[in-house]
Amino acid sequence: MDASSRLYAQVWLPVLSDGYTYGVPEQLQGAVVPGSLVRVPLGRRRNVVGLAVSVGTQCPDGGFVVRDIESVVSDHPTVTAQQLELWRWMAGYYLCTCGEVLRAALPTALSDGSYRPAEIICYREGCGDGSSLTAKGRALLEAFRQMGGEDAVPRTRLLPVAGPSVLATLLKHGYLQEEVRTVSRFPKMTGSDTIPGLSGAQQRAFDEVLQGFGQSKPVLLHGITSSGKTVIYMHLIRRCLEQGRRALLLVPEIGLTAQLTERLRAVFGDRLAAYHSKLSDNERAEIYEDLLSGNRFQVILGVRSALFLPLDQVGLVIVDEEQEPSYKQYEPAPRYHARHVALMLAHLRRVPLVLGSATPSMESYYWAGKGKYALVTLTERYGGVQPPEVVCVDREYAFKTNRMRGMYSRTLLQALRDTVDGGGQAILFQNRRGFSSSLECPQCGWMPKCPHCDVPLVYHKRTNQLVCHYCGSKAPVAGTCPKCGPVELQGHGYGTEQVVEQLKELMPDVTVDRMDIDSTQSKHAYDRMIARFASGETQVLVGTQLVAKGFDFERVGLVGVVNADNLLAFPDFRAQERAFQVLTQVAGRAGRRSVRGKVVVQSSQLGPELLQALCGQDTDAFYRTQLEERRMFGYPPYCRLVSVTLRHRDEALLERTVNGLCQRLRERFGDRLLGPQAPGTGRVQDQAVRQFLLKFTLKDDLTGFKAELSQALSAVRSAVPTLRVVVDVDPV
Repeated sequence: MDASSRLYAQVWLPVLSDGYTYGVPEQLQGAVVPGSLVRVPLGRRRNVVGLAVSVGTQCPDGGFVVRDIESVVSDHPTVTAQQLELWRWMAGYYLCTCGEVLRAALPTALSDGSYRPAEIICYREGCGDGSSLTAKGRALLEAFRQMGGEDAVPRTRLLPVAGPSVLATLLKHGYLQEEVRTVSRFPKMTGSDTIPGLSGAQQRAFDEVLQGFGQSKPVLLHGITSSGKTVIYMHLIRRCLEQGRRALLLVPEIGLTAQLTERLRAVFGDRLAAYHSKLSDNERAEIYEDLLSGNRFQVILGVRSALFLPLDQVGLVIVDEEQEPSYKQYEPAPRYHARHVALMLAHLRRVPLVLGSATPSMESYYWAGKGKYALVTLTERYGGVQPPEVVCVDREYAFKTNRMRGMYSRTLLQALRDTVDGGGQAILFQNRRGFSSSLECPQCGWMPKCPHCDVPLVYHKRTNQLVCHYCGSKAPVAGTCPKCGPVELQGHGYGTEQVVEQLKELMPDVTVDRMDIDSTQSKHAYDRMIARFASGETQVLVGTQLVAKGFDFERVGLVGVVNADNLLAFPDFRAQERAFQVLTQVAGRAGRRSVRGKVVVQSSQLGPELLQALCGQDTDAFYRTQLEERRMFGYPPYCRLVSVTLRHRDEALLERTVNGLCQRLRERFGDRLLGPQAPGTGRVQDQAVRQFLLKFTLKDDLTGFKAELSQALSAVRSAVPTLRVVVDVDPV
């Protein structure tokens, strides 16, 4: 081949790099194009599958030998130009490599070239060779004709009739002919295409959303719990489909929105694709391929990873519960926030976007106030149901006046008794799992700690184990203090296990279920628990934040918050905001039908602004107070944050490395750099931890600063290859 006509491809690989250059052999010219998955050699490894992102004649500099692409994985591009544009932006904004984005973006069955469509064996009727058939053979042939008529019949339907030997005989003599068919892994489902009508308040909100679309602004739909935001979503989605476009509806966690999935599928049938981690890799690959070149799936209901799908035909993006921390990807990179990426996706595609929430994030509330977002409010519950009555119980005062029985106030116990005796159900929220947060010696203060992490072990009574909630290590329960001898250890704090145990002691006639990460680990445990509660078999459901989201049960008349102070026990500037959001969400589970619900909140530390906002008296005042505090102390949305965490087994080496790095960075960033310091948990999984924080104003050149930070971190990684560096842009 003439050197001047030789082609080279820039290829992203699912490794910690921004790509490599490979030669395109003559036999693959025309087949390798931007978006093609290709198989290439890498180091001494046989080969890996990468993504060709550009093809040209420019020879790379450096004098190294350019190795050739070995083969093309698929006969058509797998990634579109629009996807590449978004992925490049993600790599730059979130300070990670293009390879890390690629690793997160593609289903494994596509990225390693192993994907195969689902196939089944079917049979059609043949002419036969005239051979006589046994009675079983004639019966099978007659059954076949009744099943299929002119269409082919799957093998799985015929086998139960007569068995494989009789079927083989019919095939041998030509009475049946075998064929292989490609089928979908998702069964056909017919939707009614009927959406509930809009109330007057919903219709006004719907019209205002469309006005926001007309202004080319993202729309913040601020609707109180049970106001019917989902119905508005469905009307917007149908409008999008009528325009010949697809719709993307993002949810924080697909497992917590089973009822939403059912409602949407009842309307849109098999045009709905639910995209999440519980699908098999082949199922995710089938959805991806259909969006790339098919036309079955028109509505995508997905978690944050759905943003990586080929969405060139998308005409509407909705982010439900936009305030949820679950939209943030923590491990591995890219550590992106789905709300921010959705905003960029809508901007690049020039399509409307809706952010929906009963408790908007401070960032969204701020930008709506600035006019960057169009604000639409929905303040009426659907069907005219009144918001729940909120009763606050001062735990400290109740203890002092002997009005507590264990962790339950008289007010909460009486409300539980009234609810259950009246045929209703209750949800109890406690934001800690396990039985006790820690065990401690009452004499010397010794407590069992994780041998790998700098944290106390949590006592789980059901398994009689001490568990680290950071690394998962377990230890047997130490009944007595190793320092003081026979002194018995005492539990401090309480989790969902203890909430259930005390309730059963106080109200033994009540049926109780516990929903947390520990109790829902088996494949179907969550679904079974929901089914029991939906049927009324379970009267009280105790749980962590799993019970706060996505539930709509008509018999729930009471929500009890056992200890709201736990929500504030974090040294985080978002603690008040998170507490308000979680409490409002869990309170919204009560009284969602004709009877007004009740919420009992036990707390000693919630401030007056938060309590008033929770009672629905002045939500705006709470937001304004929080925003003013953030403005005074320089926190988002008035600045942008970049958190850098470094870990190493050698604490002395880590300390020297971090101090040297921060000294160099401070010469450039000045007082924008805060730290370094050891976090609250200074050792995790046998590694010492150090952190520092960078604060940038909204006027700073963030792109330039990020580039300088990346260069400094790359130099540190090269100097200390065993150092683990985690960069988190816009931490939550």
